[in-house]
Amino acid sequence: MLRASIQTPIQRAASLDIILEAVRSLGQTYLKSLGEAESPFGFQLTPKGNYFLSEIIVPLNNRKEILRALDLLVGLDRIFLQANRVPPLYQSGIEYGKAGKLAWYTTPLLYKKKKGDCKDLAAHRVAELQLMGEPAKIHLVQVNPRLWHVQVARGDGRIEDPSKKLGMGRHAA
Repeated sequence: MLRASIQTPIQRAASLDIILEAVRSLGQTYLKSLGEAESPFGFQLTPKGNYFLSEIIVPLNNRKEILRALDLLVGLDRIFLQANRVPPLYQSGIEYGKAGKLAWYTTPLLYKKKKGDCKDLAAHRVAELQLMGEPAKIHLVQVNPRLWHVQVARGDGRIEDPSKKLGMGRHAA
């Protein structure tokens, strides 16, 4: 079973409340649509100096599960962006980088690490556009049987690829 860890730092009790609500909602969705034993998910907090790292462990066994996990990542990014001011993605200095298939970074970690892969960048960009009133959503492309690429479907139907705009393929041989 393939699983990913959606990661976000927790420094305030209010942040923990938001994460726990996301976990509760995710649990209800999974139980209604797939059955508890078929697609388990988990949650853990890990101390990291002066904050905790929250990890929502989600299954990624098929397109439906991947899209559900990406929707959760977009939702967490949207909540963070509503409460915090950060530069727009394309003005932030963030670059495309292989962050890790199983570590999915929410906006605070993306901005801290200054790099992210397609899922991190696209989720943040979708959240950014949605907060500006555009009905953007995730666009998922299967590259091969074991590889997916995440892009942004803009409200007007155009496909935007934040990874390419931020350096993916620039250093390919």
